[in-house]
Amino acid sequence: MCIRKHQVGAFLLFVLFSVLGRADGPTQLFWGDTHLHTLYSPDAFMNGNMTTGPDEAYRFAKGMPVLHPYYKAWVRLDRPLDFLVVSDHAEVFGST
Repeated sequence: MCIRKHQVGAFLLFVLFSVLGRADGPTQLFWGDTHLHTLYSPDAFMNGNMTTGPDEAYRFAKGMPVLHPYYKAWVRLDRPLDFLVVSDHAEVFGST
């Protein structure tokens, strides 16, 4: 396998930034989800999610109990997420 100069350069920059980042203090780790679909997205809706919208998703991420769309049981996280991104598709927004 041939190693190119830009690959070596990228690796060295990665090592340099890793070392410099550690010198400033401890690293914080955040837990979350960056790609969640609700009933507003056609793919989630077609898979049977007809009850869970963005409000329920954010309540679940905060550790509050919500009704699971498939199992119809109340579920909750033991620890809330640090962040959540609802990334619904926009193809059908505004249609009736």
